[in-house]
Amino acid sequence: MTSPIETEINSHKDKKSIQKFIRVLLFFIPIVIILTISFAWWQYPEKYEFFQEFVSNLGGNKSELGFDNQISSLIMIIGFGIISLISLSIVIIYFIKKDLRYNISKAVFGLFLAIGAAGIAIPHDQPNLNIVHGIGAFMFILGFTIFNFIAQVLRFIQRKKKIAHRKIGLAMDITVSLLVIFAMILFILFYILERVASGHVPIFLAELGQKMVLIVDCIAVFFLDNRDM
Repeated sequence: MTSPIETEINSHKDKKSIQKFIRVLLFFIPIVIILTISFAWWQYPEKYEFFQEFVSNLGGNKSELGFDNQISSLIMIIGFGIISLISLSIVIIYFIKKDLRYNISKAVFGLFLAIGAAGIAIPHDQPNLNIVHGIGAFMFILGFTIFNFIAQVLRFIQRKKKIAHRKIGLAMDITVSLLVIFAMILFILFYILERVASGHVPIFLAELGQKMVLIVDCIAVFFLDNRDM
């Protein structure tokens, strides 16, 4: 018969294994994002202006100048479809494993990430579905940002309680937490400014802001460890 102590130890080991598995899944998201964008860029039928076009342009049925873009579009569909499945797997784990800290919050924004990635997979110039793509893109960025923020806050709380003497680690946690939120706010501000103050602000602000928030979120993932899951 298993003693209460042994049961608790086994439960703790199981929790650590689950956290490690989630960390591995999460680790693959920025990798798939980078590979998807890189291969889609490679197959784009014209010069892709990285700082002047949205990532969505790579996944359109047609390129910006009207060339056929089926290969690049298919790469984006497959890539973001994979990201959606990875995110959905993380969501399911969080809903099942109620002993993981912030599991509901992470599950909700993980769901945003999953739905958003599925929306991005739909070509932005697909008739009658462009609004779905736009909503998906917003949900993806919001879900990715807030999920990162929650995980970083958890790391900050844990370190503050257990190893508060490590000031460098705490400073890094605070910095990354603020950066992901700041990047998101800046992107929203750029997006609004480009549309309501057209002609009075630098062009391509929103496009630049989108790249910035994606880069920050992808980098932030690599600052997480198993305990943050």
